[in-house]
Amino acid sequence: MLKSGTRNGGTANLQNSGYYKGDGQGITGYGDISRTIGTKGGGMDLAWQVQNQLPTHRDGINPSLGDVNRIEGVSRTLSELFSFNGHMPVTRSIRSYLTATLAHRLTDRVGFVRGANNINNVQSLHPNGFEPIETFDEMDFQVNGGLRGTLGGGVAWNTYASFGREQVNQEAYDDNNPTFGPESQTRFKMGKIISTELIGGIKFSKNFTVPTLSKPAALEWGLEYRHNTYQIGAGDYQSWAQGPYYNGLNSPGSTGIMVFSPAMRVTGRGTFLTGMSGLIFLSLPNGSGRWAATS
Repeated sequence: MLKSGTRNGGTANLQNSGYYKGDGQGITGYGDISRTIGTKGGGMDLAWQVQNQLPTHRDGINPSLGDVNRIEGVSRTLSELFSFNGHMPVTRSIRSYLTATLAHRLTDRVGFVRGANNINNVQSLHPNGFEPIETFDEMDFQVNGGLRGTLGGGVAWNTYASFGREQVNQEAYDDNNPTFGPESQTRFKMGKIISTELIGGIKFSKNFTVPTLSKPAALEWGLEYRHNTYQIGAGDYQSWAQGPYYNGLNSPGSTGIMVFSPAMRVTGRGTFLTGMSGLIFLSLPNGSGRWAATS
């Protein structure tokens, strides 16, 4: 939320947490900075948060039940979040605005332990068995900006544009593809997902008074353009392929983790142009009845 712009300042905070066994340390830092821009009501706010959560492991094979295991504890996560919000007057009746966010997240997901004698364990790589770990490396950002103001007759207008992009890279380590035997990788790139969205438009609104209504009604109309893209990329060859050591019992591909094969690759896009109009009004004296008609 953008602050009033009447002060310059900021905050910074740091906190730490952990578990009684001494692991699972978590450090979080966050804060914000506010500044006025010019002398006519402009302002900006920058906020940030960084969190590093170390793992706790309470998982493993149950000796009394053989190759039966459980997954317990907190996975490792690292997140870095930044946001910007600002506005600036252009003329007496026109204001500019800009918001932006940037986020990076790195997360581990622990898989079930495979013992030394598990059919999907390559003993030359993991003499004591292994516990595959899946990672998600996610980066996304969004930028929104525009101009807004008023026209004659009390008509408010807002023209805007925004662009956002998200990419998730999926990997795995401490793993193997048993069908490649001792030639197997132990770290795999499992694939990626990328999506983007571009939006541009203009909207108008006008409030007008109706004697029989408790509050002014609002008439809204506008036009919006939207373009979306979506892509799924395949992982490493060994992450999905069947190798020369396949024996009919072991499983091709990285062990226990979903992967994107070439057959699952997708590239898509869509473009939309939309016109809109609507009428909003309150029908009861206390304002509790809200009606809207849109098209």
